[in-house]
Amino acid sequence: LSYVDGQFVGSNGCNDYFNGVEAGTAPGDITVVLGGATRMACPETESAIEMRYMGLLQTVNHMTITGGELELYYEFEGKEGVLIFKARVKKETE
Repeated sequence: LSYVDGQFVGSNGCNDYFNGVEAGTAPGDITVVLGGATRMACPETESAIEMRYMGLLQTVNHMTITGGELELYYEFEGKEGVLIFKARVKKETE
C-alpha cells in the first residue's frame, strides 16, 4: 500500500488497485472512496483474500503511524479491526 496523489494504491496479491482518500474533520480521520482495480483472473484462494482485503480497505475510518507502521482502523460487518503496514526499504537496484 502506498499513498500517491490523494489515493491508496497497491497490489492485493493478484491485482493492482487504487482508492481515493479524503480527510475527515478530526486528526487521523479519513474516508476511503471506492476506486478500481485490474481484473486479472486469480486462483480461488487468492481471490477470496483479495475480496476480503478490498472490503476492509473500503471501510477504513481512521489512520495513525506508530513506530514506523501505518495503522488503518476499520469497522466491517459490526467488527472493528486494524490493518498494519510496515515500511519497505527499497534496494539500490529498485
